[in-house]
Amino acid sequence: MRELSAEDSDSYSNFVRKDPQHFQMLLARREPYIAKQTTNMCEWISPSERLAVTLRFLAAGDSYQSLVFLYCLGKSTIGEIILDTCRAITVALKDQYLKVPNTTQEWEAIARAFEEKWNFPHCIGVKDGKNIAMKAPLKSGSMYFNYKDFHSVVLLAVVDAFYRFIWYDVGENGRNNDAGIFACTTLSKAVESKTLQVPAPRELAHSHVKMPFVLVGDEAFPLKEHLMKPYPQRGLGDHDNIFNYRLSRVRRVSENTFGILVNRFRLLLNTLNLSPDVVACVTESCVALHNFLRT
Repeated sequence: MRELSAEDSDSYSNFVRKDPQHFQMLLARREPYIAKQTTNMCEWISPSERLAVTLRFLAAGDSYQSLVFLYCLGKSTIGEIILDTCRAITVALKDQYLKVPNTTQEWEAIARAFEEKWNFPHCIGVKDGKNIAMKAPLKSGSMYFNYKDFHSVVLLAVVDAFYRFIWYDVGENGRNNDAGIFACTTLSKAVESKTLQVPAPRELAHSHVKMPFVLVGDEAFPLKEHLMKPYPQRGLGDHDNIFNYRLSRVRRVSENTFGILVNRFRLLLNTLNLSPDVVACVTESCVALHNFLRT
């Protein structure tokens, strides 16, 4: 990595998904959480190497065994480093890069961006779910088996117009559907109780009809005052088809966000041979790093 940093910054960025400058920024934020002390019994691995091991694991999806050969560390040591560093990444970035909007002005800025970039007014976020594939845990039966015929945990998220996560929930078993998971979340309850500081309904451009600000989802979600979904695909007129086209265009933002996430952190393209808790921890750190890089 020293060689790549000095001579080939593009390859360095490809290796750990960060250029040297961003790597150092990330290291400065995480170092207090992952630094260890050398003792008479053992010499601790430096924070920069611990971060490099973890980023390589997330970026390429390498097995623990391949990382053993790459970094000359023990397999159990690598597993411990990755788990500790992923937790530290989330803790260090959460307050700044994973903060849910909590003022009317912040929601208005999100809605303005959706209208300017995607021509859909009064949208405060697009929500969708992604199944993170994993090996079935021992004695779990069909608990994590989803409708796509593999075992998974669910990453449910709300994203903004710039492909950033503004809210997420990860760790529910793949057997549950997106709507059922969302209904039990604090965000759903805050929307229902109107405690989220979402702007009051306003008139649309060229109209005297007041419309609420809404989250946009697919057919799996129920239609509610603050939750917009497409018309069912049966006997639609021209106006209904045009509305569905506009709504599907803005819904594509969530698909693009997940696409960027998994192609940047290719670990998420694999079937993870990890416990559900570790899968959730690793996925959460990928979400935090994604927002850090997008911002």
